[in-house]
Amino acid sequence: MNIFKRLFDHEYKELKKFSALADKVVALDDEYQQLSDYELKAKTDEFRNRLKDGETLEDILPEAFATVREAAYRVIGLKPFYVQIIGAIALHFGNIAEMKTGEGKTLVATMPAYLNALSGKGVHVITVNEYLAERDSNWMGNIHRFLGLTVGTNLRSLTPKEKKEQYECDILYSTNNELGFDYLRDNMVVKKENRVQRGLNFVIIDEADSVLIDEARTPLIISGGEVKSASLYIDADVFVKSLKKNDDYLYDEKTKGVTLTEDGVKYIETKNEITEDGRVNTVTLEGTEGVFECDSIIIAVSQSPRKNIVANTTGLETNKWGLLLTDEKGHTTRKDVFASGDVVTGANTVVHAVAYAK
Repeated sequence: MNIFKRLFDHEYKELKKFSALADKVVALDDEYQQLSDYELKAKTDEFRNRLKDGETLEDILPEAFATVREAAYRVIGLKPFYVQIIGAIALHFGNIAEMKTGEGKTLVATMPAYLNALSGKGVHVITVNEYLAERDSNWMGNIHRFLGLTVGTNLRSLTPKEKKEQYECDILYSTNNELGFDYLRDNMVVKKENRVQRGLNFVIIDEADSVLIDEARTPLIISGGEVKSASLYIDADVFVKSLKKNDDYLYDEKTKGVTLTEDGVKYIETKNEITEDGRVNTVTLEGTEGVFECDSIIIAVSQSPRKNIVANTTGLETNKWGLLLTDEKGHTTRKDVFASGDVVTGANTVVHAVAYAK
């Protein structure tokens, strides 16, 4: 039976390979215990230089794992056992290592995380919630900091600038959802330099079944920026009231449908004209309570009544504008066509002033 197992069982072959590597790690224990803190920390630069000289991660794996093993004992008082070393090796080679609660999965991840971070391309350690991400970053992260690596924590409360700094760290602790949302946000930015994530290199996933199967069933949905919908309704109401029936739109009595005419479409396109420098044409309303500047069909609200309003247009090809004044109850008190410099009198009950192109 053992003969067939050795010949055909892939997992058995892998386990034998991992056991041989684990034996090499354990064999270095006495030697690394004799190193000073300075000598142990210097191993990081030594490994990086060896990688630059052409060695592979697999070439330095036993020494790198032995370094983390000794550093863990000095920093947090824990030294990975033989079975944990095998689990760490399995993770490095892209396998799923099943370990029961209390067997030290968090400590296991420190070894492959350190090894793969030596390339400078970054390592992601994914947990299921922010508490664990922050805890592991402050707890296990101290092992990596002791060895000269930078460690970051990706939290949803961070600003894009802060997130970018965290992603640049050698090892990043994060939740799977936050990584997903950062990816979506990065694909919504206008400029490439505003992205927070960098290239993907190596990831270690805690609770892999939960992250890759259970939570993967729920799609991540992200919406656009905040929209000030309240003012849009008012603007739309004012705009529609400025349209002329049969000239700008046609109304079908049978279907009660409205269709814009060609002139109506042109009217909409030219309503909010933008100048060459990107500035929206504006009109300034000067009253006894101060100056209220608004874009075309944008509301300028006064907190108290004004007696007179002076209209001054800026950056316009034509200075002819319409002005709609409403009182506290929303009733129209005045609707005029005015030119720059005209004075609108008798508007002592005005609470909204809406300027719109004519």
